[in-house]
Amino acid sequence: MGIFSRGPDPALVEMRSAIQKISDFRGFLEEIKSRSGGAQAVNRNTAQTVPAVSSCIKAIRDDMSGIPLKVYKREGTDGHYYSVPATDHPLYQLLKLRPNPEMKFYDWQKMRQPQNILDGNSYAFIERSIANPVKNIWPIEPRLVDIVRLKKKPGSRGVIRYRVNSDGISKQKLYKPSDILHVKNQSENGITGISELLTSGKDMVAMGLELSEFGKKFFQEGFFPSGFFKHPKALKNSKKWMDNVKEKFSGSRGTNTPMTLEDGMDFIKNEIKLIDSQYNELRKENKTDICGLLGVPLSRISVSDSNTNYKNSEQEQTRYFQSALLPIAIGDEQEFSLKLLSQEERAKGYTIKYNFASFLRADSKTQAEIDEIYNRMGLPLNRILAKQDRRPVDGGNVGIVQLNQANIEEVGRVVTDDET
Repeated sequence: MGIFSRGPDPALVEMRSAIQKISDFRGFLEEIKSRSGGAQAVNRNTAQTVPAVSSCIKAIRDDMSGIPLKVYKREGTDGHYYSVPATDHPLYQLLKLRPNPEMKFYDWQKMRQPQNILDGNSYAFIERSIANPVKNIWPIEPRLVDIVRLKKKPGSRGVIRYRVNSDGISKQKLYKPSDILHVKNQSENGITGISELLTSGKDMVAMGLELSEFGKKFFQEGFFPSGFFKHPKALKNSKKWMDNVKEKFSGSRGTNTPMTLEDGMDFIKNEIKLIDSQYNELRKENKTDICGLLGVPLSRISVSDSNTNYKNSEQEQTRYFQSALLPIAIGDEQEFSLKLLSQEERAKGYTIKYNFASFLRADSKTQAEIDEIYNRMGLPLNRILAKQDRRPVDGGNVGIVQLNQANIEEVGRVVTDDET
């Protein structure tokens, strides 16, 4: 719908000037800041309102929550080792299903992963008893924890203690490091973690906040006429005339309906392109920066680009695993194995680790072809099965050759007999 203009079209001139002002990148950023009221405070709460941040956190949270964390035991002899799930270990069911009577493992993971990203730390109290070295695992909100160093002697480094403040259930208490599961995102002192997103990525988050605020205000309060009605003189009863125009020609009912203008009136269509394209370009650039910081592919948060296709999906999945999920998994595995397993259990080959086989596994046909190629190259079948945490088979500790699928040792004996 249009607006009225008399004489030199002051509204049109003003609009052209405004669009020209923000047509370049620097002017556009100044316009964003002026309309959004300046930079907002960047913290864990405001960061989650940035679409790219919340989408990346959701992707990592959901993926890590769906990957099994199990207790494994190393078995095998003569250099042929493999890991099998230690289903008879007391921790197996605790980590698989329920770390405490009030939570499922899935729920605990969905709570822990955002804490690591936004707070830089995740904490949990290990409840122990005489009969059960690990009875329950209770999560602790990062805001309730302070890490302090107690000095017993002058000149000594002292000992680390976790001071957990009152949460409304229990009083403030000091815990030994062995009683607290503490996974750090990034650390400057090796003791307390910091959020990489809210430190090195602070400017990215701030830009995302300003873009979101600008978009909301611009489209709520912006001025977007589709054109201008120009009259050589003052139009009498312009409101009534405009109401009639809206009734007949606006909306889907008035589409392609011819309009007759009288008394020398002209309609000037607004040909000025607004800033939608540059605004969307900046939003996509901001998403790319945040995804790069957190190691999440753009396609994982439903943003496609020219490089997104079916052929490179497997490579993209592998890069996502290596840059985003693997660092998280290593931190969890080391902390859990150190704090939940005894030194004696670790010496016997027990360990706690994630099973990414289903996450990284190719489709069944491709995986079968890969396994077959390795097997034909002489890789023992049991070593292939061990990578998938599957039990060995009889005779699977030696390789085979392609000719007659015989054991390599047997082929060597036959060749030696023939030569003699």
